[in-house]
Amino acid sequence: MKFFLKILLISNIAFLSQINGGEFNVMEKINTDQNEFAPSVDSNGKFMLFNAKRGNDKFMDIYISYFKNGIWTTPVKFEILNSPYNDETPYISRDGNIIVFSSDRDGSRELKIDGKKTLVSYDIYWSKKILGHWTAPESIPGTINTGNHEKAPALSADNSILYFSRWNAGQIKNSTIMYAKFDKSFFSDAQPMPSEINSGNMELALVPDQDGSGFYFSSARSGGFGGWDIYYVSEHNGLLGLPVNIGDKINSKYNEAFFSVLNGRIYFCSDIHSEGKDYDILQSFLPGDKKLYFKITDPLFNPLIADAELNKIFSAKIPAIVNKKSDRYGSFSEEIPDDLQSMDLFIEKKGYLPYYRKIDKSDFLNPEIEVVLTPIKNNSSFSIEAIYFDYEKADIKNESFAYLDRLANYLNKNPEINLQIIGHTDLHGSDEYNNQLSNKRAMSVKNFLVKKGVLEKRLETTGMGKSNPVINEMNDHADQLNRRTEFKIIQNQDN
Repeated sequence: MKFFLKILLISNIAFLSQINGGEFNVMEKINTDQNEFAPSVDSNGKFMLFNAKRGNDKFMDIYISYFKNGIWTTPVKFEILNSPYNDETPYISRDGNIIVFSSDRDGSRELKIDGKKTLVSYDIYWSKKILGHWTAPESIPGTINTGNHEKAPALSADNSILYFSRWNAGQIKNSTIMYAKFDKSFFSDAQPMPSEINSGNMELALVPDQDGSGFYFSSARSGGFGGWDIYYVSEHNGLLGLPVNIGDKINSKYNEAFFSVLNGRIYFCSDIHSEGKDYDILQSFLPGDKKLYFKITDPLFNPLIADAELNKIFSAKIPAIVNKKSDRYGSFSEEIPDDLQSMDLFIEKKGYLPYYRKIDKSDFLNPEIEVVLTPIKNNSSFSIEAIYFDYEKADIKNESFAYLDRLANYLNKNPEINLQIIGHTDLHGSDEYNNQLSNKRAMSVKNFLVKKGVLEKRLETTGMGKSNPVINEMNDHADQLNRRTEFKIIQNQDN
């Protein structure tokens, strides 16, 4: 069985084709025509680790990609973890402070084959984050590493238990899922997981569920759909339930492995798209858990309790307004039914600038929508991409009225706040043309607010054209971010 994996964002195809217009390109910057596999996403959904062999590289390396502006960035080698040999199957701990992975680098255990040939086995290594920096990897302390292969490590939520897969070199069919407990300063006394998990049918790549209620793992046991299938087994007070095949929304007649869940988003590997030749990493929603998760913080990322309003737009029924309140962690969530087209998010909190964001289908796979509220003070500013204008014109489109109405209401309730309205354009066209257009658009916003009762003397306008882009690129994604209206507080009588 060929054990290479390649990253591609596809799965639960019926739903993804609806929310992405049939284009599965959210992770396109990660994909190459070579092999990438074993992703691990940090608990905030901000970055992903995986291993790949790129270009003329002889060995596997660990790569990192960041989730920014709704897409995964072009991955780069995570050099601190890599060696001149194979470095594979990274896993990020729940608290984000430990990375465990497998490697056959110098220092790994050696074994003899037929008493003659010497082979370096894969051992488990770890790196810790100390004062914001990752330490040089070290062999994981204890008696875990042997002359066999130890791969696909994972940690319990409190980092007290290490899970991993073990098999003799060249005999992956004998793969067994093991666990070892941390005692003072090392992991020891590795034991096979119970028979509910280890059936003797190539079990591997076990990971704890996000909420600690069980485990996901892969097995080629009978009764599945094909080769490796992904199973879930519940755990309560140390007792395991019966493993359940998670079904044909995920599993196929080919092979599926390396499954993890983050805020209802799932990441797993399958060779279905190459019909058994190469593995892809697929991303989708956990069946029955289509939710969008939000987190509200201040600029220092301290969580905030705030009221939020969601205006949900559907394809074939009237819009619905849902009121939410973030918890003490700044978090809340909302269901994403299949016919949902977009949502308008409004947040107002005393002492902070009003927040608005239009959330469309391309955002639905975002592991978490981050909302950073800006404190009210002189020269603080906020940008809005969702004030739309007719193409190459300064006429405000109707879909922008909801936000501008809210902004006018906010200004009328807070008469001490004066604003400078700054227009920005994308990078297409000449400087002169874009400067004129951005000035006209800023003036259109001012005129709208004045008609809604805001005193004209409280509003100034200027156009920056294309001189200050969010992203210095010309493509659909960059154009959308660069075409924005910025609001800056130019006077606050409270300060």
